[in-house]
Amino acid sequence: MGLFSSSSKKSSGIFIPQNGGFAELTNEIENTSIIGISHFLGYHEDQIHTYHTDYNENEDIMNVVFEVFTNNIIFVLTKSTCSKVSSRDVSHRIRSFKWEEEYDSYTVNDILEKGVANKSLTLEFLARVLDFDGNEPTGIFPVQAIGCYLYFNEGVLTDFQSLDGLDTWAKYFQQLNSTTITLQETHARKYWGNNPTQIIKEVNAQSDALAGVPELFKNKFAPLHKTESGTINFVMLLVCHYNRAIGLPEFLEINHGRYQFINDTVYRLGNFIYEFANDGNLVKTTQLN
Repeated sequence: MGLFSSSSKKSSGIFIPQNGGFAELTNEIENTSIIGISHFLGYHEDQIHTYHTDYNENEDIMNVVFEVFTNNIIFVLTKSTCSKVSSRDVSHRIRSFKWEEEYDSYTVNDILEKGVANKSLTLEFLARVLDFDGNEPTGIFPVQAIGCYLYFNEGVLTDFQSLDGLDTWAKYFQQLNSTTITLQETHARKYWGNNPTQIIKEVNAQSDALAGVPELFKNKFAPLHKTESGTINFVMLLVCHYNRAIGLPEFLEINHGRYQFINDTVYRLGNFIYEFANDGNLVKTTQLN
């Protein structure tokens, strides 16, 4: 006899939340594995989390299956001899459940990696279970609950990165005025596409440069480096007017997709011509009329 209510009559062993309790699922299911049941109930296997900690073979409830990243129970698996499951039974079974332990950094990383690989985690689903405002189908969303930036393309998770991907100045400007970082991210994504590493790297570089711009809100050179997105290329502003050093590899990277090639050592970007020495060091900038 198990710890919970049971009888000699066989049950499906599958119980779903209903009216504040749990009701037996009696539908015929071809595949009665956890994955098969999840599919039947409308979930991809990457959208579920199975709790099996502290299982005692004398108990009737074997597994409790949650929506991933939540405390929302999708279904409960029991022995076939169990004909009734109460909320109290389930609460007892998951008495040791702790969200922060179930979703440590390793587990979160694994869930997201599988979701990216399988294209199984949608913006609609993750915005609901992680409680963030997914108002645009393509973009980068900071999600504090799991400490990650989530990258979506047309409503599907395509990549992720730790929130710590932003450096000190980028974090500062994000807190001071998030629009500044959002615009820089949008501009970088225009040229880097779905390449989160390069997007964040560019946002960090521009934020570091922004911190060093003299008379930021009335800098007379800022209009010369305004982009078509309405942002300012602060890196190049410092290069052209405040002696910030830059080599050719960095120039090509920070201005990826935006410069015009003139020859191996000469490039045009916006209102300026940049000339590099054979060793890659910048030797001259010329403002165009």
